Amino acid sequence: MRMLLDAMWIFTMEPRSDLLSHREENEAYAMAEPGVQYAVYFTGHGDGLVQIDLSAASGNLIERAIDFHLCTLTGMTAWLRAPCGISGRFNWKAAYEPDLCLYENTPYKPLARPAPSELDKEIPQRMIVEARKRGMEAHIQIAPFFPPGLRAEDRPVYIDGAAGYQRFSNNACLNNPDAEAYALALVEDTVRHYPDVDGLFMDWVEFGAYRLEDHFTCFCPHCQSEAKKQGFDWSIVRRDAMVLWNWLHSLTPRELERSHRILHTPSEMLELFIHHPGLLQFLQFKAGTVSGFYRQARERLDAIEMKKIGLSARGWPPPWNRSSGMDYHSLIAIRAWPC
Repeated sequence: MRMLLDAMWIFTMEPRSDLLSHREENEAYAMAEPGVQYAVYFTGHGDGLVQIDLSAASGNLIERAIDFHLCTLTGMTAWLRAPCGISGRFNWKAAYEPDLCLYENTPYKPLARPAPSELDKEIPQRMIVEARKRGMEAHIQIAPFFPPGLRAEDRPVYIDGAAGYQRFSNNACLNNPDAEAYALALVEDTVRHYPDVDGLFMDWVEFGAYRLEDHFTCFCPHCQSEAKKQGFDWSIVRRDAMVLWNWLHSLTPRELERSHRILHTPSEMLELFIHHPGLLQFLQFKAGTVSGFYRQARERLDAIEMKKIGLSARGWPPPWNRSSGMDYHSLIAIRAWPC
């Protein structure tokens, strides 16, 4: 909010979502002082092809984007016409017609809504060509586990089964078969349309680590099945994860002192994992899940003769990557590079 207040004077603005078009339900909301300043908030739902009517404005406007994930603000001067296409992130799917045959094994399909007529669909390809001219590589960022119209039952499940926690994002469980099939289809669909790209930069292919409850996902039936395939005892994983969950929700000053001692005493930490082996298994299971998807993506690319296209991962830095399942050593072994 502070970054928004620094970027504009909101006290002369009013809700104006009526200025938005090509907007899905709960996709974006706007406030404006028409002709002077506009703000659009993207919820993370929809395809990002929202348009805004700037007919009351003239001249150059300053376009800025606030990334609430990274707490950063970027800005550029642009000539904005009315209506103007805007997006929380550039939507590559809008620039090509998806191959629906690739998505036959999943109920999730790319949104078929056509891109705005004024959208220059050749921009991505020209960016790739221009990057090569300058001796640079071009990578396309995708978020494979954000299928359109995600069903509530396909989201990650918290250990206590509660559904009322505020979710940071609308991503699917990595072990959900329908979501996984969509994710792999998206990987292939993207590179078939942009075979000259150097790599795919994959975002959100990991478990959450933003809030406390995120560290205790996922406990859905699909994760239970996958854990058993990986050789883990799910009953022990659930038991010890629940012990930690309950302990963190009933901390006393004495327990806080004990936790400080554990963190700074290797022998105490070793005792913790000896008495609660399910905690270590839980971390290993999540790492196996994330690495498993990257391995499947690598195999999918290799199978369609796209071995030259690299994979890179956007993930949490240490130590949070251990909880999110982002095992960078394993990714390097399957030619997926951390960024």
